[in-house]
Amino acid sequence: MDTQRKQLTVLMVLCGLFLSLLICGGVSASNNTSVNNISGSSNSKTTSYQVTTQTVVTKSKITTKNASVNSSTGIPYYYDLRKLGKLTPVKNQGFSDVCWAFAVTGSLESTTLKYKSWNFSENNMKDLLSRGYKYGFDRGYDDAGCWEEALAYLNSYIGPVTGAQDPFNEFSGSSPTNLKPAVHVQNTIQLQSRTLNGVMNNTAIKEALMKYGAIYSLMTFQDSYYNPNTYGYYYKGNGDYNHAICIVGWDDNYSKTNFVGNPPGNGAFIIRNSWGADWGDQGYFYVSYYDKNLANTDDNIIFMTGESVKNYDNIYQYDPFGDVGNYGYDNDVGWFSNVFKSNGRELLKAASFYATQPNTSYKIYVYLNPVGNNPRSGILAAVQQGIISSAGYKTIVLNNFVNLMKNQKFSIVVKLVSPDDYQPITIEYPLIDYSSKARASPGQSFISPNGISWEDMTSVIGNANVCLKAFTSNLGADLAISVKASNNHPKINSIVYYYVKVTNLGPQESFNVVVNSLFATKLDFISYIKSMGSYDQTSNIWSIGNLPTGSVAYLILKFTVTETGEITNNFIVSSKTYDYNLSNNAFTSTIFTATDQNGTIRSNNLNASKFVASKSIPMKDTGFPLIPLIVGILLVTLGSAFKRK
Repeated sequence: MDTQRKQLTVLMVLCGLFLSLLICGGVSASNNTSVNNISGSSNSKTTSYQVTTQTVVTKSKITTKNASVNSSTGIPYYYDLRKLGKLTPVKNQGFSDVCWAFAVTGSLESTTLKYKSWNFSENNMKDLLSRGYKYGFDRGYDDAGCWEEALAYLNSYIGPVTGAQDPFNEFSGSSPTNLKPAVHVQNTIQLQSRTLNGVMNNTAIKEALMKYGAIYSLMTFQDSYYNPNTYGYYYKGNGDYNHAICIVGWDDNYSKTNFVGNPPGNGAFIIRNSWGADWGDQGYFYVSYYDKNLANTDDNIIFMTGESVKNYDNIYQYDPFGDVGNYGYDNDVGWFSNVFKSNGRELLKAASFYATQPNTSYKIYVYLNPVGNNPRSGILAAVQQGIISSAGYKTIVLNNFVNLMKNQKFSIVVKLVSPDDYQPITIEYPLIDYSSKARASPGQSFISPNGISWEDMTSVIGNANVCLKAFTSNLGADLAISVKASNNHPKINSIVYYYVKVTNLGPQESFNVVVNSLFATKLDFISYIKSMGSYDQTSNIWSIGNLPTGSVAYLILKFTVTETGEITNNFIVSSKTYDYNLSNNAFTSTIFTATDQNGTIRSNNLNASKFVASKSIPMKDTGFPLIPLIVGILLVTLGSAFKRK
């Protein structure tokens, strides 16, 4: 009997607890029930050539080496980007002379690999930079080129495009011109020659490899200096540079006996070639530290910061041919400026230019509405200064963005102090057999020795512009709100609906959109239906969230009219995105009730049902079901009492 009583007690307690939990769970589910959405609208340049003699040897497997660190330099004795997965597959340029294009994409693919694996199109680059195209240089589609040409293609947002969009064809010079770039190239790093004043220094290249990735560089390749058995190469002649490659690693202990010609010591850089994976050590070879020409110019470039194409909406520029030459005033200070006119309501976010030396100091000024030939004659809108640690093409993001009205003139003025360089201003101009298509107009670019007296660049060199770009984003979003009442003259104690509509007129997506409402005390809230976001009936705040360009959000509010007279309600929409037109951000709705229930009503009824979803959801039940809960508690209590007997 005691056993049965205990079992019954346990059973009753469990049933009571189960029922209580079930009820609480039901309450929780009820309070989280969502309302159905309302459907809504939704000077001479160093040129790289390609040797045509290629030695084909059997592949060998790359062995793993000890990456111990040199205690005097803190740099490993061995480093290989292949081992770290920071290289894309080796490519093949065939019999074309476009090694430069492959070396550029090899560097860019390596430096962006930590974000995404890319296969950029060398074909599009070689073709669009040839004489048959608008911004093409004075070269054939399969001819030699240089990194300056490639950078002009990249930093003008012509490319890069993907290899899938424009596959490599060494026998064709035809490429589409309407492809969008896959990334925006905003920066490069330019390293100095590794041999200065007869002293070899490999440290800068090694540090850059570890920090960024593959490095574009130049060398002289002659077949007689190559050892096909060890893949070693050591050049000690006086020939011209004729090949562009990527430096991808090093081995301090690579034996000097692996080279033809007996260099004075061990050590080699690991080189990525563009002659296919069947050449050399699966497409790679080893160049002696003592090679006379490898990386011994300032043409050691790291193509980096392939940023998202969403970083800027617009680019303003006069220099699609990029770095053609330099200009100066016999000292290391240079002032230069470009004057632009905005296409629309925009935010000026950044400017770019070339730094010719490491540790270049800059000061950027932005002026609005400059007049005449003085780019500093306008209203000063921004000033920013800093030091650029490495040479190269640089994009400087402004600390304070500048608002631009449509068709507004603005100037970007730059002062550079470039140590030991008396020609710090990089310019574009028509250079015979290189950039003969370059064109400029008066009033675009200006230069100055002191920032006070200015010269139009075209009066100094015909058809010349300074290399200075501006980057903007389309400005903000225009939010508009409108409100309609279902009846402008309702009876007392009748129902009235308010139909609230918020539209994003663009041009940008609007983030964290919120509508604040202030309702008259003559209305009693009943329920609401929304198309998106959440509504708080206590604070009367409708949190819409993000609203894309062209999208519409709806809210229908249901009230009972409790008093007679004028009923005025106010609605204001706002967001975290800049709104350049505040004239349509607020709405006041006024209705009038009759003097009594029998007064004449001039009805302007709107059928609220046409604004709602086919399935109407009543207002959420926030009450607590006490009766079932009491039953559960009684069962628990009864079970406990039964147990005590």
